[in-house]
Amino acid sequence: MAKKKTTRKSRAKEPNAAREFVGRAGEVFRNVTATMLAEHTWRVIGSVAIVGVLTAWAVARGPLMEKIAQNTADPVSVSIGWPSADGEGTWLPASVQDELERIALSTLTMDPFDHEALAQTATELEKTGWLSKVNSVRRETDGLVRIEGAWRAHAAVVVKEGEQFLVGAGAEVLKVPLGGMDTSMMYVIREPRVDVPTLPDGSIAYGESWIGAVDEAIALLRSIDGVPGSARIAGIDLADFSRDVRLVLFTTGGSRIVWGSAIGDESPGEASTEQKMANLRGILANGDDTRHRVLEIVLPQVEIDVRSNR
Repeated sequence: MAKKKTTRKSRAKEPNAAREFVGRAGEVFRNVTATMLAEHTWRVIGSVAIVGVLTAWAVARGPLMEKIAQNTADPVSVSIGWPSADGEGTWLPASVQDELERIALSTLTMDPFDHEALAQTATELEKTGWLSKVNSVRRETDGLVRIEGAWRAHAAVVVKEGEQFLVGAGAEVLKVPLGGMDTSMMYVIREPRVDVPTLPDGSIAYGESWIGAVDEAIALLRSIDGVPGSARIAGIDLADFSRDVRLVLFTTGGSRIVWGSAIGDESPGEASTEQKMANLRGILANGDDTRHRVLEIVLPQVEIDVRSNR
């Protein structure tokens, strides 16, 4: 009887195939890992290089900009756009112009990259009170710095306890230039009881309005400016304003004209602003203010004291 042939699957080769698969997988893993490590390494190297370049630039930038500034700097000069009266030159006194130019030049630097100095110059000029706002401070060629702003006009000089102050049309306090300025053609406001406005450190707050009688006096002086004969009005005395709330005009002829309450703030029975203005025009037209008299126009009927000038 012939023997039946049988087929047997080889079991000995199975472990070899597994090992071969694991080996190939490991090789793939190692290759992938190596590639990732290489990419990471280059990223680190690139990052370090970038950081190094930025650090070097930060360190070198200061001296570099300083060197450029030294090589490109020109002596500083200023051109300030002064206010004009109908295009016919400026009404700003020469002494004030000199003072503002001095302040600007003392703040500006030759460094064309110094933007902080430009901002500080604007601040210092506004602190004088003469400019309500500095609109621009810009560098041009050859070291020229051009300055433009909105101006305040001086309206009167205030005398308080022997000290003089300048005030604008809105009673804003204006800085008196070094060496003073000619005030002979300006209205004078005498002895306000309210102190000049100050900053927290006690220094004068230039640019702030002097509220309390001074602003009322400025309003009255502005209303009579231009009235025929008003050139003989020298100013206003406020010595008694805080006590009896009366504004008193004094003239170049030695007379005193008692106006009374501030404009628009008349007491009951007091003449209106229109009536007072009419009475003032009559006094100036007749020359009554030139005779060392006290003239009261508080009431509708003008009262004249010819005996004394208090």
